[in-house]
Amino acid sequence: MKLKIGYLFFLFLLIAAAKATGEECQVIKMNDNGTYEVKIGGSSFKALSDQQMTDLLLMEPELVTAQSSTRIPTEKIKSLETIIGEMEKRIKERDELLKKNKDYIEKLEAMNKVGEELVKKCCGRNRVTLTGGIGLTTEADPAVLIGVGYNDFRLWGMFEKDVKAGIVGMDWQVFSW
Repeated sequence: MKLKIGYLFFLFLLIAAAKATGEECQVIKMNDNGTYEVKIGGSSFKALSDQQMTDLLLMEPELVTAQSSTRIPTEKIKSLETIIGEMEKRIKERDELLKKNKDYIEKLEAMNKVGEELVKKCCGRNRVTLTGGIGLTTEADPAVLIGVGYNDFRLWGMFEKDVKAGIVGMDWQVFSW
């Protein structure tokens, strides 16, 4: 704004100098905003009325005050841009970490599901078994072993020529593959 006011003041001095030196000064056109297009010698200029010049000079301090109150120092802007850049970087890192954690959780849930299915296959259902066998006693008489099992509980019956016996027992897993 100072540049415009200085330019207009310079124009005013040119017109005054032109009149003093006897150069021809001609108003070419009056614009809608109250300014004039003026030709002095071979140069064209824009000129203001005295009232417009006074109004501009009175507005200048108000404009300077308004500009200085709204101005943010460059260093603060750079500091804020740095902070914003760091925040965007951290948000990106957080999003990547959340994605990795989500993938890890999905893998753990899949492994847990497989484990639950294995437990159901191995231990989760009731088992009824039938056991049988034949053999010889110490006197070379034939013997038969018949058993029924429910899960880990067993009930056997042993039959030979003159002896009949019942046996109750349990199964314990020693190892598996």
